[in-house]
Amino acid sequence: MQHTEPVRRSELLFVYDVVMVNPNGDPLNDGRPRIDVDGRLLVTDLRIKRTVRDYWDRALNLPIFYKRLLDEKRHLVTRQQLLAGVDSLEELLDRFVDLPIFGTVGAIKKRAESPAPRGRARSSGSRPLPGLLDEDTADEPDDPAETDETATGPEWMVSITGPVQFGQGRSLHRVDLLPLGLVSSLPSRAEKFQGVMATEYRVPYALIAVYGHVDPFLAALHRWLPLKTPYVLTEDQVDLVLEGLWLGTQSLFSHTKTGHGPRLLIQVRYRPQTRAFIGLLDQLCAVRLPPGLGETQIRQVTQVTLDLTLLAQALQRYADHLEVVRYKHDPLLGLVAHDRPVTIREIVPDTVSTEELIFDGH
Repeated sequence: MQHTEPVRRSELLFVYDVVMVNPNGDPLNDGRPRIDVDGRLLVTDLRIKRTVRDYWDRALNLPIFYKRLLDEKRHLVTRQQLLAGVDSLEELLDRFVDLPIFGTVGAIKKRAESPAPRGRARSSGSRPLPGLLDEDTADEPDDPAETDETATGPEWMVSITGPVQFGQGRSLHRVDLLPLGLVSSLPSRAEKFQGVMATEYRVPYALIAVYGHVDPFLAALHRWLPLKTPYVLTEDQVDLVLEGLWLGTQSLFSHTKTGHGPRLLIQVRYRPQTRAFIGLLDQLCAVRLPPGLGETQIRQVTQVTLDLTLLAQALQRYADHLEVVRYKHDPLLGLVAHDRPVTIREIVPDTVSTEELIFDGH
């Protein structure tokens, strides 16, 4: 597949909310939700990418490099097994949809390797084995030191800064953590039960904003890799990211993740050749609360309003550089700018086109 149509520079603002979930547990703090010193909820860019990758894998059946995978014998599938039949970097980029979009760093060597022993989830070091990373760290590239020096076959030291990157997600208000006591009981033998008590921490509610950036300079991968033919990220691939953000967030269903809702997605796309960009769109929106309701008392999206005054002003200042503003908005999240209710079309300058995003027919 040839990717010769260059992408435009664009910036992304994604706003979603969570209700009674642990959106991104911190393994260094007993798996609790990540909270900064100001009491704001944090979500890593790895978690955001994991959501998109899982959607591509499960809903669209696209080949993903960084994923959990077991073979028919329930053995862990290694990185080298995934590379069977790949003989060039061009084939590598064409086979796995996530590598040219989000990038990777590490030595990738093809080799014949026996499957990992059943139940073995880690190597001799402290890093997880390839293909069995947990849901919040599965975007981390494999350590090059794990490459077996006795392996055979071609080796590529791949270092790709993906042209699509996200910043840390951060709640637009302070949050509280709610401890939940849990008891799990299983029969140890006939008429005998054993119980295990544990405590989980959930976030009652949070409205989270994430900033993203699409860089056309980094999208020309043939500038950085020894490729025989040009390879440039396309707008269709960026659209896959947008779809994964919205529908992937909507599709998060697990014990700790059920309760996610996408509320607003904006792509600000710039004219060709322009070097201007606004930057940090997540800093240009704020939560408004009704009188008497504290930040940590929010429990549902209809209790908050998103103020886009600063974003509207920025779009006006940069209007000459903008090609189109694309968006998707859940009307349950109220929008205001300059102290009045607005739609996204109303905050975009008249000289700039707008387009409503449609995913999977809605």
